[in-house]
Amino acid sequence: MMTLTALIMAGGRGERFWPKSRKKSPKQTLTLFNGQPLINSALNLLTPVISQERIFIVTEKSVAKPICAVLPQTFPAKNLIIEPMGRNTAACIGLGTVYITQKYPDAIIAVICADHLIPDGDSFRQHLLLAVQIAEQHDYLVTFGINPSYPETGFGYIASGDMLLTSNGLSVYRVKRFIEKPDKPTAERYVVSGTYFWNSGMFVWRASTILAQIQRFMPQLYNGLQKIQSVIGTPQEQSVIHAVYRNLDKIPIDKGIMEKSDRVAVVKSIFPWSDIGSWLTLDLIREKNGDGNVALGDYLGIDTKNNIIVSDNQLVAAIGIKDMVVVATKDVVLICPKERTQEVKQIVTQLASDPKYGRYL
Repeated sequence: MMTLTALIMAGGRGERFWPKSRKKSPKQTLTLFNGQPLINSALNLLTPVISQERIFIVTEKSVAKPICAVLPQTFPAKNLIIEPMGRNTAACIGLGTVYITQKYPDAIIAVICADHLIPDGDSFRQHLLLAVQIAEQHDYLVTFGINPSYPETGFGYIASGDMLLTSNGLSVYRVKRFIEKPDKPTAERYVVSGTYFWNSGMFVWRASTILAQIQRFMPQLYNGLQKIQSVIGTPQEQSVIHAVYRNLDKIPIDKGIMEKSDRVAVVKSIFPWSDIGSWLTLDLIREKNGDGNVALGDYLGIDTKNNIIVSDNQLVAAIGIKDMVVVATKDVVLICPKERTQEVKQIVTQLASDPKYGRYL
């Protein structure tokens, strides 16, 4: 029996959740979704089957301190792995893997994201343990394909191929191909086909297998990881990580490995799942009032419908607005149409380019 471990990817600040998400309060620490920080929700999802001692978190230096502040005191500090800068998910997963294999050379690793919301933990863990079985017994790179409930154009999709097995009502397929974000008509065809799934970005695999695949398809990253692994626990550790990371390309694991490998399987996943990507996510996961508004905090409205309104310790009063996002913090008010929530990141970019606005980052 191999050792089951977990890696939670918790990098980035979550700029599309500005002005709530900032340097001192990155998205992983926000409690807008189920009353607890997202990073803690991810931990709680795993701990019934994986002890905290075998759970590792990879985050970036810029957000490590506030994330550490909200983690439970029982979480081992040595299991928080810090990247000097973000280099996308291939580097993140590679770095976490070499740290895990230092302690657990025979590890199977479940990789999940800190910014996903999965309310039915029991169902998720049933899928997870099936994925562990596939990875351990058949040596596949296993991913979770979310059964699509609507034609989302903001997600990648997975096309399933031949069925590998069924177990307790769950099905596992070979992966035929990965598809980038489709247009609306294509997404509509995918939903009705029954053979295309949302790409969740969660995985299960043997540590040795993912490292072998990185060596094959991403040799530059592999060579860097070998340098890092050779100095873990020495005074040179941080300087070597920084030197390696500085020269890495920003490549997601999907493009770097999953799209190229011939050993990929997908578990058709039927548990509720939300990617916490922008303010619009609140429309999907939070209860609405009689006018279709999601209202968190003090709010009064006249003829206001289908809005997302978030306020911190102040009243938001609105008249005649529809399909808008209003977020009021102690020092900032954000107002934008729902369909433009992805552009909030551009506001953060503008703030960063002007020193007089630095206090709002």
